[in-house]
Amino acid sequence: MKETKEGLHLEEDMEFQKREWKFERAAWFIMLLIFLASVAGLLGRKGLVWDQTTAGDKNTGLEAKYYQFIHRDTPAEFEVKMPTSDSYLELQSQSFEKLKVENILPQPRKMEYQQDKILLWFDPEVKGPEREVKIFFNPMESGTLNVGLKTASGKEIKTSQFIYP
Repeated sequence: MKETKEGLHLEEDMEFQKREWKFERAAWFIMLLIFLASVAGLLGRKGLVWDQTTAGDKNTGLEAKYYQFIHRDTPAEFEVKMPTSDSYLELQSQSFEKLKVENILPQPRKMEYQQDKILLWFDPEVKGPEREVKIFFNPMESGTLNVGLKTASGKEIKTSQFIYP
């Protein structure tokens, strides 16, 4: 119901204004949820949960850097530092069907696929105390991805990643 106030001759529809205020409050709440989701890292690769995680350390001779939370169908990277004296790196997982390995740098001399593991054989002619291996992959399914890393000298670490839909 429109009313006319004395003075400026403005029309006022209080029912319409109340509906508009409710809609505005709902829109502000939705924008707040979108902001919180983006800060949590649910909407992209930047956010508070996208810091790299490290498993192992330089003292053990085997170290892995990776993102703990990744998105399905989005390229991801796994960085491993291992002693140059170790000739191979063993990747152990029950979930290799969840990912597609795109590239491995440096290229391994030989790769062996076994039931729940992949063996990467490297050339021993690398100079320096450690070898850096980067594994680029694309997660194909959502869920948890647990990968164990083991070197020829028996050094072993376990990693865990969560793949968002």
